[in-house]
Amino acid sequence: MKIDRRRWTAGAQKQLGRSPNILLALGSALLSAEQYQAASQVLADLIQHSPDRLEAYPKLAEAYRNMGDATRATETLRQLALRKPSDSMLHVVIAQSLLDEERVDYPRVLQELEQAEKALPEDFDIHYLRGKVFMAMGEYKRATGSLRRAIELRPAEPGAYYQLGLAYRKLGEPDLAKQQFEKLDFLKGAPVRLKARD
Repeated sequence: MKIDRRRWTAGAQKQLGRSPNILLALGSALLSAEQYQAASQVLADLIQHSPDRLEAYPKLAEAYRNMGDATRATETLRQLALRKPSDSMLHVVIAQSLLDEERVDYPRVLQELEQAEKALPEDFDIHYLRGKVFMAMGEYKRATGSLRRAIELRPAEPGAYYQLGLAYRKLGEPDLAKQQFEKLDFLKGAPVRLKARD
C-alpha cells in the first residue's frame, strides 16, 4: 500500500502540532527516508516559525540539494551563516554548494573560500576546492599552487594528486604530471602493500 506522503505529513503536523522538536524530528525522518520534498516542506516550515533552530538549516539544504535545487540549498546555508557568523566552516560548505549550482559563480566561490581561510588557513578543503575552481577557470598555474598546498596539508589524499596531475598536463608539463599520477597510483595501492607486510 502506497502512502500519500503529503497528506501523511500534513496530518502528522496537524495531530502533533507545531512543536519545533517534533517538526525537526519529522523533517529528519523524512530526509532519512529520502522523502526530500516532504522533508523540505516540514523543515522550511520549522525555520519560518523557529528561525533560531540552527540544526534545521543544514538538513533543509541537504533536502534541496537532493531535489536538485542547489541554488535554494546555497541560500539556506547563507541564511545559517548570517545567524552563525563565527562558524568559518560554513563558508567552505557554501563554496561547495555554489559549485553544485547549474551556473557556477566562480568569483563568489573564491570569496567564500577566502573568508574561510582567514580563520582556517591550514584547512585542506579550502586549498583543494580553490585548486579545483582555478582548474575550472582555466587558471592552471594558480591551480598548481593551491593543490600543492593542499597536498602539504594532507599528503595521503589521492584526489589532490589527480587534480595536480591534470593541471600540469594542461600546462604542458608531462613529466610533472606523470609524477603526480604515479604518486596517485602509489597511494591507491599503499593500503594493500601495508597489509602484505603485516
